[in-house]
Amino acid sequence: MGIVVHRSNRLELLAEQLSELVRTPLADAFARECIVVQGPGMERWLSAFLSKRLGVWANPHFPFPRALLELFLEHVNGPLPEGTPRFDGPHLVWLIAEHLPALLHQPAFARVRSYLDGDHHGERLLDLSQKLADCFDQYAIYRPELVLRWENGADDHFQAKLYRSLAGVVTPLARRMMAFESALRSGFELGEGLPERITLFGISTLPPAFVNMLSRIGEQREVHMFLLAPSAEYWGDLDRAASARHDLHGFLASVGKISREFTDLIGEQELDDHFEAPTPTTMLRALQADMVELRARGKRGDVERALPIPERDDSLRVHVCHSLVRELEVLRDQLRMRLERDKTLEPRDVIVFTPDIERYAPAIEAVFAQADARDAKHIPFRIADRRALRASEISEAFFALLELLESRFALSDVLDFLHRACVRGRFQIAETELDRVQRWLVGAGARWAIDAQHRESFE
Repeated sequence: MGIVVHRSNRLELLAEQLSELVRTPLADAFARECIVVQGPGMERWLSAFLSKRLGVWANPHFPFPRALLELFLEHVNGPLPEGTPRFDGPHLVWLIAEHLPALLHQPAFARVRSYLDGDHHGERLLDLSQKLADCFDQYAIYRPELVLRWENGADDHFQAKLYRSLAGVVTPLARRMMAFESALRSGFELGEGLPERITLFGISTLPPAFVNMLSRIGEQREVHMFLLAPSAEYWGDLDRAASARHDLHGFLASVGKISREFTDLIGEQELDDHFEAPTPTTMLRALQADMVELRARGKRGDVERALPIPERDDSLRVHVCHSLVRELEVLRDQLRMRLERDKTLEPRDVIVFTPDIERYAPAIEAVFAQADARDAKHIPFRIADRRALRASEISEAFFALLELLESRFALSDVLDFLHRACVRGRFQIAETELDRVQRWLVGAGARWAIDAQHRESFE
């Protein structure tokens, strides 16, 4: 009952355990295997792994955590009335922009009123609405008790008052989650139309409210969570003081806070561990082995400090680069070197992580698409986990055009827009002609603005 948590320090071991789990067929032969993931990248990797391991891998369902939550909420509480907007970020932006101006006369909104003063085109209102929508969405997930108090009349600051105004036209998520909890506690039985078995794979953290919901669902459904963990040992007591230490404990304490808190959150669930400490033959393997066993090496460590690691070991490297593009050029050269050196290594075996894929994506295209696909130096690549609006070259150009229309029309911005392949193709401008276009514009004295009237709008 509840959640079965499968833990390992290696993603491949977790995927092996998942492949064994899904070998057990569902009661309904046509039911889809429900595997909750954090992003499209994990979905693709896991699908490829299971296809290779099982031979046939068909009809899976890979929802995100929020989508699974909504599925169960609507099943238990009933669907939202037709036309009622959902209480989430994208819908809240426009609701807030609609409701906020009518509340500005109240004393609690004095600072907001001052901020929006002179906002003739509504740009500040939209920007503020976006930030407030993100806050309210996070409050509902991580602080449901706070917004429930607001809904019941607690606090008189502007956020609480605005939230109560919104709660009059939408059904807040916190209220729906509370109703779900109450229904299942009272014996509500989950019927047909819901997944027979729910698996969460590779998710690094979840809000406590989501974990509570999954625990309730686990009383009537099979729920498994496959979780990457650095160590089989308990490391929840590594506090802030440990983060100042220059050893493995300090490393885990400083960068593993989210994982540590999530481990504590699910600590009471049934555990199924599959940890594997590698033989410390390289620097990276030594670090991985020490992490699994929670062993800190130092001058007075419990094992000898010197390890039989090759003198020119390069399993763990740090590169310092002066720009984003240079980072990617170094990455490309390092990948080429490793692919040439190790003939068993293939591009599909490589995954590259970055903290902000939207920022890196255009440069990735520019750097890795330089070599022709038929060239031996070409490294095939795919960019995963991009926002849907930015995943298409056409849609990305469209949103870039919207940003350009709101700008001063700086010459550099217009030229950047012309460099897009889809824009050049539409107006039949060859790439070799762009330098001539730039010379013409600079020679004509163009710097910014469309015309005199446009320039006057910026005073």
